[in-house]
Amino acid sequence: MAVFLFPGQGSQQVGMGHDLYKAYPEVRELYDTAGTILEFDLAQVTFKGPEERLRDTRITQPALFVHSLAVDLLLKEQGACPEATAGHSLGEYSAAVSAGAMDFADALRVVKVRGEEMSRAGERAPGAMAAVMGATNEQVRMICENASSAGIVVPANLNSPGPGRRAGSGSYGSRYGCHQRTSADNLRKRIFSRNGRAGQPQQSRPGGPFRQPGGH
Repeated sequence: MAVFLFPGQGSQQVGMGHDLYKAYPEVRELYDTAGTILEFDLAQVTFKGPEERLRDTRITQPALFVHSLAVDLLLKEQGACPEATAGHSLGEYSAAVSAGAMDFADALRVVKVRGEEMSRAGERAPGAMAAVMGATNEQVRMICENASSAGIVVPANLNSPGPGRRAGSGSYGSRYGCHQRTSADNLRKRIFSRNGRAGQPQQSRPGGPFRQPGGH
């Protein structure tokens, strides 16, 4: 059984997909379409950076979405047809397009607004997310509890039942305490910089275009 699994924000890097863009006209067409919808040159910032701009969630989300669908397109051209698709966070939109549940252009417009709204939410309540490797659920809960005296720190995603990768999120004021705690426990971590991280309590009430009628 073939399953396509699409990544979420945090897996981006400058230059991703550039080899595919140079080699396949259909990928260039995908990026050209995206640039028209987004009203900026997505290919330029994805392939050339700078990294700081690519980390801006308003750029990150469309960049990962389009890269994922470019890979999806080429895999299917080679005969790889998934029986199921799935995605993590942002990757759910890529999975929906891959499965034929959403049109590429429509989904990209939604992703564009999603990135803009998450950026605004992050500006209102700055925060960050860190992936902690090699920890148990209880260790992550304790790390967050011990660091929360400096601000909001909560477990956001518990990604496996045994020791593995977990993610915690919180305000910038709490970040130093979390860093100190994981260093003391000899745990590996990766900080996802800037705002716009899904799963933060500060972003639990989306607004603007994503608010449902009646304000719920």
